[in-house]
Amino acid sequence: MTRQENGDVLYAVYGTLRNGHGNNRLLQKSTVEFLGTLQTPPNYTMVGRGAGFPYVGENGSTAITIEIFRTNDEEVIRRVNGLEGYSGVRNHSSNWYDTCDVDTPWGTANMFINNESVEGAPERAIIHTGDFNNQILEEANV
Repeated sequence: MTRQENGDVLYAVYGTLRNGHGNNRLLQKSTVEFLGTLQTPPNYTMVGRGAGFPYVGENGSTAITIEIFRTNDEEVIRRVNGLEGYSGVRNHSSNWYDTCDVDTPWGTANMFINNESVEGAPERAIIHTGDFNNQILEEANV
């Protein structure tokens, strides 16, 4: 996990940790600061159409809509990492999600990825907009 020089952790979240979704409650603490919304470079693939949550893999051509949160609260970090099945150590064998670095105007953020699960995902499950919120709206209008 990448930390800022002062020990802060920046999270780049794209799914149920975003504002308006159920898991965002983990980030609704006085020790967490919402910094803004932006898009990554078009280097990813988002999977999760029709699912309760998305996941992202590297090696794609989609820009992902992310929200950036900053915290140094170790309890928040533990809970967010626990939700994502992340040990806090990249490439650890127990990780379900891993993290990759995303450059933001506020510093390097950690974005959760699952390259293995993205490989071979059916085309119908891919969220081509890279925005989990748009995917939910599209399904509601079907």
